[in-house]
Amino acid sequence: MSLHAATKIAMWLILAIFTQWMQPSSLLILSFILLVLLVYFKANEFSRLIRRTRYLLISLLLIYGYATPGELIYPAAGIFSPSLEGLQLGYVQAWRLLVLLAGLALLFRTTPRNDLLSGLYILMTPLKYLGVNVDKIAVRIWLTLQYADLPIQKGSRKSWREVFEMSERTQIKNEELILTVDRFNLIDLVAMVSVMALVLGLLRL
Repeated sequence: MSLHAATKIAMWLILAIFTQWMQPSSLLILSFILLVLLVYFKANEFSRLIRRTRYLLISLLLIYGYATPGELIYPAAGIFSPSLEGLQLGYVQAWRLLVLLAGLALLFRTTPRNDLLSGLYILMTPLKYLGVNVDKIAVRIWLTLQYADLPIQKGSRKSWREVFEMSERTQIKNEELILTVDRFNLIDLVAMVSVMALVLGLLRL
């Protein structure tokens, strides 16, 4: 019995929210757990996500390094030197981002695309009461997931926006999007409680 896709997404959202308050000791434990899961599920998506966000990771180090007051690493360079405290903060922020990417890689690895969309649809359902067209959002997300890697696969130099607009004009007319909404099980409740307990426990470290 596998976890519901909506449960997996909710677990990742919990991770994304509370990771920001975790100290390095907690991040170390969480990183070890995620590393074991990445190896167990052979989630190669993690390395691909790192490649796509490498400039963001470097930017975090530079922004914190130069924007945070503290002891200069190269005093002779003056304002052109990053601070030690800034680099430490940037390192922790980059670490937190890597933790989220690891969780996202596991989500992508263990959840088929249609199930992932079904989970997102379920989580967005309450927005209907606010007048949000959830069905339209679901279709756009499906198009994004369907064609996000198309330029890389075909070696095209078209931008992501051009590919999205092309796919929206041509493909959606010929394909039918069917979402299967499964029921939640006891294992979903146990998983949510376990994740919350783990996160709250790590926050206390």
